[in-house]
Amino acid sequence: MSTVATRWRQFKSTLTSKFVFAKTEGQQTQDVVTKYGLDPEAWKQFEETRLTPNWEGIRKRAQSIQKHNDCPHVLSRGGYDLLEKKLLDQKRKRIQEEALLSENPASVDEPPSPIKRHVKWKVARTRAVGNMTSDSAQEIADKIVSSPICCNVHMFKYFVMKMTARCVFFCHLFCVGLLRRAGNAGFVCTPWSARHTEHCHWTT
Repeated sequence: MSTVATRWRQFKSTLTSKFVFAKTEGQQTQDVVTKYGLDPEAWKQFEETRLTPNWEGIRKRAQSIQKHNDCPHVLSRGGYDLLEKKLLDQKRKRIQEEALLSENPASVDEPPSPIKRHVKWKVARTRAVGNMTSDSAQEIADKIVSSPICCNVHMFKYFVMKMTARCVFFCHLFCVGLLRRAGNAGFVCTPWSARHTEHCHWTT
């Protein structure tokens, strides 16, 4: 039902822009009653509702706001919420495909990471053919790609990986030291099985 309501609003918007105001602005228009098979009386009433001073004021305000929008988006009425849902579904599907290829089904159960804001901004202003909606949007998208912040994100990931490896190494050394002390106290443990109590026993 939501899809039907969306299509109905879009149809009324098309009628308003292409037929009601096109005629008042002196543009050539087709006979909307003949084209869409509308009832002449119903179309007359619809046209009158769009020519009221209240509706004209709403239209002028919307036009003034749109005039300053140099980075228009191509989102539907679902907005960023619907876009994020679609991106997460695509990401989840990609993870499942990679898990099947790598024979690692455990990664399928892991939830995908949240979509970054700059990614959603770029996707929202990318047309179906692949280009951006305006030159300003393309310029901003290029700055996002070449931004030091994005570069720093990759550096941060590399730093985290290195620090994780170092932490594992130092934890291993720490455990070895504890095992040596435990051995001096009467325990016999192998270094990598020390975390399991069944591999440790008293030497008596």
